[in-house]
Amino acid sequence: MRNYASKLTTLARNSSYPLRVRKFILSNIKRFRCDVQMAALHWRKEINTTKTQKIKGLRSDLINAPYHRLGYHSNCRSYFCDRSKQIQLNLVPEAETSGMMREIVNIASRLVTNAESLLENKTSNICEQFNSVINKHIAGKRLNFSSRGNYNTRVEAAIVSFNSKQYLRQIHKTLTKCSPGKMHIYV
Repeated sequence: MRNYASKLTTLARNSSYPLRVRKFILSNIKRFRCDVQMAALHWRKEINTTKTQKIKGLRSDLINAPYHRLGYHSNCRSYFCDRSKQIQLNLVPEAETSGMMREIVNIASRLVTNAESLLENKTSNICEQFNSVINKHIAGKRLNFSSRGNYNTRVEAAIVSFNSKQYLRQIHKTLTKCSPGKMHIYV
């Protein structure tokens, strides 16, 4: 999502495209982003459809989102847009003649490719995924483990968990022959 907004901003600062369209994009960057978020939220909440149908629906909404924001509403679905309130200028023809619309569609195509992860509200950044696993194992950012040498052990545990896609409970159970949830009293 961040990448989507930053690429649109970079595109809108390119002076080879029409000024009116560029100004509109720059002043509506958050709305472009919000359109994507609202479409994903709609399909996440949809109950009576299969995951495949949700992904297909989200992809069509993501393809249509830039057109919707630039004023072309003929492909908008009723939950996505209320056409009766939309009395605005259609900037799509101007963006298409300049080649800007092709660039916008290319930028949006990355979102279309990652529609499944948007639907599940997951990140596609592997570093963010790994850091979230580390934070889970070191109790977040609240505690300082670096002075005790415990941090390295916890990061190693997070690496094992991340790579194996298994809970550390199974590793603990294999090594100690008891479940980590049970406490043993040693006499």
